[in-house]
Amino acid sequence: MATAHIIISFLYALQGLTNPAVISVPNGSTLYFASVTAFWSTLTGLYLFNVLVLHFLLIWRFYLVWNRNLILAIILLILEVGHLSTALAAWAIVTHSGVIFESTALHIATALFILNLVLTICLTTGIAYRLWRAGVDTFGLTGHNAYKPAIYTIIQCGEIYTSSIVVICVLRLSGKPAGLVAPYVGIQFATLTPLLLIVSLEFGVRHDEA
Repeated sequence: MATAHIIISFLYALQGLTNPAVISVPNGSTLYFASVTAFWSTLTGLYLFNVLVLHFLLIWRFYLVWNRNLILAIILLILEVGHLSTALAAWAIVTHSGVIFESTALHIATALFILNLVLTICLTTGIAYRLWRAGVDTFGLTGHNAYKPAIYTIIQCGEIYTSSIVVICVLRLSGKPAGLVAPYVGIQFATLTPLLLIVSLEFGVRHDEA
């Protein structure tokens, strides 16, 4: 998904910066990138889908480490439904108005980023705490916290993605052009996080070896 996003981003930039029909108009490139196009809709859809996959992966992991606690999983799924609903609402408003910086959509996007941030922090801290607790419970048998490498990996991945959410949110709310391209970088972090988790845990990478 991240590779497809990069390719489409390149085609999008090529269209906005080199197409004679676009650049012949005063501030044509700026107007093109601030309007809703097929490229923009595709890129936004890929980003939302990527984040959705990441969240469901983390919710599943959360569900497993909390001994398949269905109540906690349902609460997290409700938060994810709220996150997805705000995302779709903002997308629908922007698509209907044809302007990316539509004021109502920006307000909804603020709620979207807040929900994303809350959900990510809850998942990261919840998984890390449960692993730490399990390590403490087995400390007397092993003499060390056997889950420490996994805890460090979870926290590091959570910090990377959470930081990217904060940066994207600030740039979006600033109303500056950087807010338009921030999600194009953010999708790489959304892809990096689950891949880093899978690779680190699969190959047993220790924190002191990273």
